[in-house]
Amino acid sequence: MAQDILNPLSRLVLEGGVVDGDVVQVKSLGECENLKKTTLPNLSWVSSDINISNKNSVVIIRNHELKETDESNESWEDEEFLMEDGIHEHR
Repeated sequence: MAQDILNPLSRLVLEGGVVDGDVVQVKSLGECENLKKTTLPNLSWVSSDINISNKNSVVIIRNHELKETDESNESWEDEEFLMEDGIHEHR
């Protein structure tokens, strides 16, 4: 269960594909591929298998699209957040 559900769910939470309070949909790969072909062309999901090919594999549907991020705004300088504690030396 941890490998099939919890690990992919954790990845979705970390990347913002699922947020606090969301209801998560768990389906088979075959179901998701069929939905993508017929009614939901933008549907995406996460699985514990990297090379997923088994139509019965468990997948978790992403609730929110990944946002394009500007990497330059995501960086920070160590000095902004590190305080001297008298024990550790920061550069």
